[in-house]
Amino acid sequence: MLMQAELQVFDAKGSPVHGDYTLDWVSPSKWREEIRFGQYERLRVGDAKGYWQTTGLSYQPQIIFQLDTLLHLKNALKVRSKQSLGKVKNRGKAGLRQKCTEVKWTKATERIMCFDDANGTLVSVDYPRGENQNPPEISRIEYTAFNAVGGKLVPYEIRALRDGKVIAAVKVLEITKTTDENPAFHCTGKCGVLGTMR
Repeated sequence: MLMQAELQVFDAKGSPVHGDYTLDWVSPSKWREEIRFGQYERLRVGDAKGYWQTTGLSYQPQIIFQLDTLLHLKNALKVRSKQSLGKVKNRGKAGLRQKCTEVKWTKATERIMCFDDANGTLVSVDYPRGENQNPPEISRIEYTAFNAVGGKLVPYEIRALRDGKVIAAVKVLEITKTTDENPAFHCTGKCGVLGTMR
């Protein structure tokens, strides 16, 4: 599967900065991901041991962490071993019936996930501000424009908001099946540090 997407981040003045994202996925142990954003580029090539990464900078800009949050949907759904789910609550918003649940630590709520009652797709994640805490970098993520891909509904548009303002967006341009293995899956000394498995 090959996915190509446009990235958009808004600076402090509200001006958009554009980037590109490509994911070439064969299996959990064979994939290639590339982000190009302004002067920043990051390439990751995954194998059975983890992933190799190379980048043009010695550090990762904060916005790339935010884009990773948007691009990797499974992380939004992950519940850690010391977390629990709250009671499912019904909610209506903009004519959409939703089922929502909190992901909680012992003394605080980390996030609230809401799913479309009709098809079960994740439509939003809210990150509430904790007591005596700074506001989160991302206070809400919204998933829209779902399309069927391989029998699953996939969001083609994802937006990150901070206090009601869009700060980053991902728009999927296309997802296509691939049959030929990309030679770029093989790292021959050009890739950097071996990272951790996702």
